Amino acid sequence: MQGLAIDRETIADDGPRIAAVTLDLAGRGDVTALAGDVAELAGVRGTATGRDETLDE
Repeated sequence: MQGLAIDRETIADDGPRIAAVTLDLAGRGDVTALAGDVAELAGVRGTATGRDETLDE
C-alpha cells in the first residue's frame, strides 16, 4: 500500500457522519475487481478507481 487518508468530517445528505477513506495502492492486480469487491462490503457507499468510474452499492 502506498498511502492511506481518512476524512471523518464528511456528512451525508441525510444527516449521519461518514468517513471517507482513500487508499493509494500499487501493484499489478485488477484494481477494478478490487474496487467492486470493496463496494460489496456492508457500510460502503461507493468506490472509485481513479479511472473515471464509480462503483456504488
